Amino acid sequence: STTCLKQLAYSILELLLVSVFPELNDVILDIHKKAFH
Repeated sequence: STTCLKQLAYSILELLLVSVFPELNDVILDIHKKAFH
């Protein structure tokens, strides 16, 4: 399904962003906590 592909794309983008900007890791984790709780 397309939603699965979108989630995969977002995951890859996040990994790339965190590789380039390690400081974004905290921001992304914070977003995940807010999104899933």
